[in-house]
Amino acid sequence: QFCFRIVSMIEENKSSVAAARQARVIEEIKLYLQEHYANPGLSLELVSERAGLSSGYVGKLFKQVTGSNFNDYVTQLRMEKAKELLSDTSMAVAQVGERVGIFNVSYFSTLFKKKYGMTPSQFREQA
Repeated sequence: QFCFRIVSMIEENKSSVAAARQARVIEEIKLYLQEHYANPGLSLELVSERAGLSSGYVGKLFKQVTGSNFNDYVTQLRMEKAKELLSDTSMAVAQVGERVGIFNVSYFSTLFKKKYGMTPSQFREQA
């Protein structure tokens, strides 16, 4: 029974070390995304390559740690930044989209409306 408890403690320790390592990887990825959200080529593959891990593993890990899939997280981040730009600047809507990494203005407007229930122009009028 004593040996069983020791083995259990070792296994628990391994699990907690692995979880901490995984959380650290995801935090580093999130920091990278905060700095590079405007890159239109930003992708799970790019971030995974930078982390030295497979994209399948990073995708599953990202979802497990954040509760959101990678693409949804990036879109959410971009929409938040777009909201700030629309509130704080007089940039054209197309420029705001480009500034957050979305160069197709109609796609940008569609994403924004889906997220906030109004077009970027309507949001700016209300802000």
